[in-house]
Amino acid sequence: MPLDEQLISHSNSQKNEADNSGSDSSAVRSASLREAMRGNESNGSLESQGDIRVDRMTALRQGGEEGLKDKAVAEILSPAKQGTSSLLKAAWENLVDSFGLTLIWIDIHIFLSQVLGKDLFCSLGEEWFPKGTPRNIEGAKKSVGMTEGMGVACLNIGCLIIVLSALSLVAMIVSGVTNPLKAISAIFGSLWCAVIGGCKK
Repeated sequence: MPLDEQLISHSNSQKNEADNSGSDSSAVRSASLREAMRGNESNGSLESQGDIRVDRMTALRQGGEEGLKDKAVAEILSPAKQGTSSLLKAAWENLVDSFGLTLIWIDIHIFLSQVLGKDLFCSLGEEWFPKGTPRNIEGAKKSVGMTEGMGVACLNIGCLIIVLSALSLVAMIVSGVTNPLKAISAIFGSLWCAVIGGCKK
């Protein structure tokens, strides 16, 4: 056999051996990767395997389990959410009868829904829709919630004005009791200025 043919056959045999060892090493790597994935699934941890696709699939599997946990928590908290929702609805219905005192519960409900989340305290506007309401009424819920939000803001501003007016009245009474002559002269001075059409200061 000529030398050229021997060299070519020798290089081909080395190449075949390298390919076989490469496929064996890739098989070993994939087996170790599978074992590591099984270990991560049993441990519940999300460590990176160095492969984006594998990491994504592991995260999706883990997210599916978390979604089931969230759904179970929502089912457990559903009666409590219905109770707080009915309390909020009753607070709105009795706002005039209670002379605005139920506004305190409405404000507490809004604060707790921001702090503890929507799983326990419903958003504004949701209390008027029962639990089995279809999903296509989300726009109505949002518009009712926005209207209620504006109503709460206006009521709180009105209560602030009433409280400030009451405090200023109390301050005027206290100043009149402590220094009656100054208070009487201030009252008559302002009346005199109003009668004559203006006073120079």
